[in-house]
Amino acid sequence: MKNKKCIILNLWIFFLISPFMVMAQMPQIETLDRGIVAVNMSKKEGQKKNGIFLSWRFLDSDDKTTAFNVYRDGKLLTETPLTTVTNYTDTEGTTSSEYVIETLVGGKVTKRDTVKEIWPNIYKQIPLDRPKPGITPPYSVTVGGKLEDYPNGQFYSYTPNDCSVGDVDGDGKYEIIVKWDPTNSRDNSQRGYTGEVYLDCYKLDGQKLWRINLGKNIRAGAHYTQFMVYDLDGDGKAEVACKTAPGTIDGKGNYVLMNDDDPTKDYRADGKNAGIVTSGPEYLTVFNGETGAEIVTVEYSPRRGNSKDWGKDDYFNRSERYLACIAYLDGVHPSLVMCRGYYQRTALVAYDFDGKNLTQRWIHDSTTDGKGAYGQGNHNLSVGDVDDDGYDEIIYGACAIDQDGKLLYRTGMGHGDAIHFSDLDPDIDGLEVFSPHEDKSAKYGFDIHEAGTGKIIYGEFTGSDVGRGIAADIDPTSRGFEFWSSANNNIYDCRGNVLYTGGRPSVNFRIYWDGDLQDELLDGDKIDKWNPEKKQTERIFTPYQYSSASTCNGTKKTPCLQADLFGDWREELVLWNGSDSSSLVIFTTTYDSDYRLVTPMHDHVYRMGIAWQNVAYNQPPHLGYYIGDGIDPTAARLVKTGEGNLVQNIEVGEQIETISYTWINADGVEINGRLPKGITVDIDAAQSSVTISGIPEEVGTFEYSIDTHGGTTDISLPGTITVRKQTVLTEVAVFHFDETSGTTAQNKISGEAAAHDLTPTWTNGVKGNAISFPGIRGYMAQSHYDALNMGTGSFSIALWFKSAGADNIDWYLFHKGSHTANASIGATGKWIGIQYKNNNLTFGIDDNVTKTNLDVAASDYFDNEWHFLTCVRDSANRQIIMYIDGEVVGSKADGTGNIFETEDMVIGNCNVNFNTPFQGAIDELVIYTGALSAVKVRNLYEEQRPSGAIDATTMSVTQRVKVYPTTFSDQITVTLDGLESENVSFIIHSASGMEMYNRSYFAEKHSPLTISGLNEWVNGLYTLTVITSEGTFTRKLIKE
Repeated sequence: MKNKKCIILNLWIFFLISPFMVMAQMPQIETLDRGIVAVNMSKKEGQKKNGIFLSWRFLDSDDKTTAFNVYRDGKLLTETPLTTVTNYTDTEGTTSSEYVIETLVGGKVTKRDTVKEIWPNIYKQIPLDRPKPGITPPYSVTVGGKLEDYPNGQFYSYTPNDCSVGDVDGDGKYEIIVKWDPTNSRDNSQRGYTGEVYLDCYKLDGQKLWRINLGKNIRAGAHYTQFMVYDLDGDGKAEVACKTAPGTIDGKGNYVLMNDDDPTKDYRADGKNAGIVTSGPEYLTVFNGETGAEIVTVEYSPRRGNSKDWGKDDYFNRSERYLACIAYLDGVHPSLVMCRGYYQRTALVAYDFDGKNLTQRWIHDSTTDGKGAYGQGNHNLSVGDVDDDGYDEIIYGACAIDQDGKLLYRTGMGHGDAIHFSDLDPDIDGLEVFSPHEDKSAKYGFDIHEAGTGKIIYGEFTGSDVGRGIAADIDPTSRGFEFWSSANNNIYDCRGNVLYTGGRPSVNFRIYWDGDLQDELLDGDKIDKWNPEKKQTERIFTPYQYSSASTCNGTKKTPCLQADLFGDWREELVLWNGSDSSSLVIFTTTYDSDYRLVTPMHDHVYRMGIAWQNVAYNQPPHLGYYIGDGIDPTAARLVKTGEGNLVQNIEVGEQIETISYTWINADGVEINGRLPKGITVDIDAAQSSVTISGIPEEVGTFEYSIDTHGGTTDISLPGTITVRKQTVLTEVAVFHFDETSGTTAQNKISGEAAAHDLTPTWTNGVKGNAISFPGIRGYMAQSHYDALNMGTGSFSIALWFKSAGADNIDWYLFHKGSHTANASIGATGKWIGIQYKNNNLTFGIDDNVTKTNLDVAASDYFDNEWHFLTCVRDSANRQIIMYIDGEVVGSKADGTGNIFETEDMVIGNCNVNFNTPFQGAIDELVIYTGALSAVKVRNLYEEQRPSGAIDATTMSVTQRVKVYPTTFSDQITVTLDGLESENVSFIIHSASGMEMYNRSYFAEKHSPLTISGLNEWVNGLYTLTVITSEGTFTRKLIKE
């Protein structure tokens, strides 16, 4: 959460509640009990006192007035109810004492919880049913250049490995799922047989509920079995989902099978690839979390196919790299996401589970180098709403996948071994990602970037494989997180400034342990704390001294699990008894804390992190907000639920992006200050939500705030809506490229562009024809004329392009001016250009003193389909902006000044040198003086967008229904691409919810429908709803 400054304004505005408002919904939150834990303290650990330490949960659903009393043996111990902490130390308590925690709301007792167990030590052991050892088939392989020969087979036994938790029976307490690994489990790069993998479910008292045997066709190793434990259907009980195969036996003792598959067949290879599963059916199964019984099984997608389909190996290494997560892709319901590959080919498949069936939501499959998620994945991932649209995205490493399965961005830094996602820098909007990278040639060996855009905040070139890295808030003297890596001995602040040199802490897990608001460091079987004065860590807890507590996953030394399982907001540490594998060993803190925080398990980013923690190279969870400044869980909060930002800068007559918030721990909200005429506010007390929307009708700067009232501590969020006069746009160059032959292209404004060293090819375009360039040599050029004088003013360049792209190329789509000043040839060194190089589209401006380049990852747009590119210089706001297909894809502060020059305008190459020929087609090139607004860019895209821009058979209903113009005066036209001829309903509502239009038509495929006679409607915002057999489409329209 960012720091917000309170503002006091005089005007208090009341607004009516609209019955037509669509209220935001939130992800489900588990129903948990108080999770009370009582521990017999030892002078050796924690507070180093005798007595009994108690702690309990504070829940997201708790009222702001919630307080607690503590009783021992019927005696009230708390003189006044506890309102700021959820822990208590009773120095006179003993293991025979009986405790009650009493909950009060508004001063009245609502519940009394009896403590049923007092731990005798700082840890609790959960007895396990260790699987019997086994022997593999005989085999002989070479691993790491050494021969491993087992003529009689290889003996193996079992140890507990990764764990996860979920409430499988709905009692408000977590059960723990244990993955058993054989002692001969393997990395994917190693050949050899392994033992079978088991999943067990235990209650925290040690009761075993079931065991699943994944069978011989699921290999053992960190990269194979990624198991998700989560309530997938919202019935209050968690399911378990993972990859299975013929031979898997569910918790009821039944084979998991599809079709006529043989459960006894062994699909493991022999010979040099002995033990590797190279063929056979692959399944994905959802199991009942309470019984272990199979609920549903589907084919795993995508199939492994040939090993080389997934990268440069022939022994099924890259093809068998799996990840998994839970994500709220619709913002409300959890989806199961199963992933395959990340070194090169990368695939993610999302499923929805309704209690009986798994339905595929989407698949993302990046198969081409330099495009999509190809080669950008980590050995781990993270999940959260990175762009404030109300839906989860999947951070897959050096890329992010949007809620619809499409690429949100890729940084191009490649594969990495670690990832940390949170509000690393609390002073900039949104969340951030820190990750080290393995590729020695990567631009940065580690970087911190904006989670929503991929914009790099800081990175360093290392020239090495940076295998370890961590971000954690360890230093109270430095605001925000710190980060460090195996690349060097530096500790950096969240902006990349070096805080300390000469020695770095451990590079493993972070953990909440000693009760302050900083992270402690968990390194295997020990916990350390950073001392900023001494510039070193100090040991505060040593788990390995108790019950032979051991870690997992070899040199990674990760816990079986780290999570807030019970007690207050601090985390528990789950290890295993290394002497005989007979039990899990769960440690909890006995430090006092002065802070009361909601259980992290009710924070969405953290809870998603617990679900994915067991995946591949395990990583620690993080909260989705910053607690370093102190968080009062009873204080009022405002949670953003809409896409619009509090600060907006638009033109008069353009719709603002809707601003929506819900309030928590408050009685309501007030809007103080002034909003422009035409903007309305809807406050829904029943839904605890406020929405600001509309079309401003006056020019000016309008300051306002959203203020809560009735909370123990209220909050004020200030905002500003700046409304500009409508921009005067003048077309100064227009090329339709509708020629059918010849070597010139007419400029509607003045003259023509002529071909040089090129015979143009005229091809089908977006509208009429287009010009196609071979990418070998040549260009189109037109001499300068006065209307093209840009000087210090705003301008916009809009064009459609279509290209298949290529590797290692440098292409210019458009250029005017010259890169280098040369008076002898009249070159000024001033220029405007649109370039495609290194998989980036670059919009550049240079005044021969200062150059501004805006780079946007754009390889996905070079797919041999038409795309609408708009580049804008907004001089009034000193920035340049790039739009693709009507959406903003990048912006940057512009430091350039006067770019006046009188040199040629070149299309399909750069001027002067002519050594960057474009390969592809260009259509409808228009240059304007004035800055096109986002709304106008979107309207141009919708008006010009061709039905063939995307293959209609692969489009969703949202893509298939096209409406233009979206800013209308008398009529709109709707086209239905790729839909069969059928009855279609068209409904239009006003902003107040009044139904203005409702008719059904038999719509012929591809035939446009025009709705006219709308000139009598009042100006304002309208919503069009189109209902087809394949789904429902909505689009905002503006009447002016």
